[in-house]
Amino acid sequence: MTIFVDNRGSGERDIADILVKKQYPVSVQHIDSGDFIIGDLAIERKTVDDLIGSVMSREKGHNFFDQIRTMKDTYKKVIVLIEGFIVWEDRQLAGIIYALVDGWQIPYINTLSKEQTAIRIGQLHDRYGSASTHRVPPPAVRKAYTESQIRWMMLQTIPHIGSVVAKRILDKNPYIFADTSKVYDLNVEGLRKDSKDLLYKVLHQ
Repeated sequence: MTIFVDNRGSGERDIADILVKKQYPVSVQHIDSGDFIIGDLAIERKTVDDLIGSVMSREKGHNFFDQIRTMKDTYKKVIVLIEGFIVWEDRQLAGIIYALVDGWQIPYINTLSKEQTAIRIGQLHDRYGSASTHRVPPPAVRKAYTESQIRWMMLQTIPHIGSVVAKRILDKNPYIFADTSKVYDLNVEGLRKDSKDLLYKVLHQ
């Protein structure tokens, strides 16, 4: 089974070259959703810095959780591959990963280099790509989400902010994240001080 690789990222193309040298069947082309596709498995690759930046992105189609939702709507299995050293003391990064695993029920793999990433993708091919089918990745299934829904998802990347507290924050601050110079009302029932401090830092960094 062919490993389809999205052609828009230089990192993905580098990994495709490594996979070819390891004699894996690879096709580099435009993919609507996901960076690597093996049958019904979609893999989204993010460096640590890209992961944090994409979570905070308000650009349509570039927000991490918007991308993840599209992948879940399109493929049967989704894995996020995080490339780089994970500093678990970074509460924002840890919150994103907890939200991914606990909230979205999506597993992740951590690698430290493109070479390691290629090895893990090769192993996933060995596990999921044994079938002889050569199915081309399908068009992405994109559902429309409001700005409010995206802000609600972004809030839940902060540790200890769940869906209920996120909704309370949005009820008081419907345009949160829209203006970093604005002072938002974070006096919300159930919002822990450490989560409130981190959210304030994210809003005004």
